[in-house]
Amino acid sequence: MTRKIIVLICLAIFTDYVCRAQTNSDSQTNLEESVSGVHLTITLSNNVIDAGSITIKAAIQNRSTNIIRLVEFPATTDFDVLLINGSGKSFKLTPPRPLGGSRVPIMLKPEERRDWVIPIAVGNELKPGEYVMKASRNFNANGKWFVMHSNSLKVSIK
Repeated sequence: MTRKIIVLICLAIFTDYVCRAQTNSDSQTNLEESVSGVHLTITLSNNVIDAGSITIKAAIQNRSTNIIRLVEFPATTDFDVLLINGSGKSFKLTPPRPLGGSRVPIMLKPEERRDWVIPIAVGNELKPGEYVMKASRNFNANGKWFVMHSNSLKVSIK
C-alpha cells in the first residue's frame, strides 16, 4: 500500500512538472533510492538555466537508525554536481575539493535533516539544450563510507 501511495505521489509530481514549461517554484523529479536510509534531494528555483552562477538547494535526510557523518571544507561543499547531456557526457559544475585545509565534521542523527545552498557555475562551453542534473555526496555510517546520489532534474540550458 505504501509503495502505491509513493507511486501516486510521484505521478502527481511528474504530471505537474510536465504541465509547466517553465517554473519559478522548486522543481524535483525522479526520486532516488536511499543509501542505508539516507536521502539526498536537490531542487532548483527554475529548470531553465542561463550561463553564469546559480544556486542549487540540497537536503540530506537521515532516515536510518544510525548517526551519519559528513565532512566538508569551510567555504566549499563536498557535493559533486553534474550536468549530463543526451549522449551521456557529463560536465562537473562544482569546483574541485581543496587538497589541504581544515575539515568541519557534521553529524546527522536519525530522522535529522540538513539543508545546503550549493553555488555552481554554468560555463559558456555548455551548448544550449536539454540536460539532466544530478548531485552526489559521501557519508560515513558505522565506519563505512557510502556515496549517496540525488534525484535527477531535467534542465534546459539557454
